[in-house]
Amino acid sequence: MLLRSKIITEETLAEMVKSVSASYDNNIGFRTGPTRIGPTRIRFTLRNLGGLCGAAGSRNWRSHGSGPRNLRKTTSACYHAHAEMFAAIFAMDPNAKIVTSFFMARKVTVTRENLADWLIQSRDIDVGTLASPMFAEDLCECGV
Repeated sequence: MLLRSKIITEETLAEMVKSVSASYDNNIGFRTGPTRIGPTRIRFTLRNLGGLCGAAGSRNWRSHGSGPRNLRKTTSACYHAHAEMFAAIFAMDPNAKIVTSFFMARKVTVTRENLADWLIQSRDIDVGTLASPMFAEDLCECGV
């Protein structure tokens, strides 16, 4: 993800992740970043630090895995954790913008004004196949 903000620093972003992570049994952290790539831009990726399917904040993937409902664990944070992180960012900087391509869909710019719409769209993305449709909501094991 790419955060555009004149206020938020790498340090404050790290503190936000710690705060959000507390809601998910301290299972949310960074996969990459936070890395400043310009005066107002920080790149980062959220991940699930838990080791099992069903861990708080986890997002799984459709497969013939050994987890609940034959899901396979991924290191990606669920869309609830992303939304909570985005809300924390907008609480600190209402003018911030986040460019994301959640679930490998097209890039979207998330703002304070369209955060609720982004959450609904992320939940309803079909990431399955024609023969076996599966929505992002079905892959979330965080319990939120």
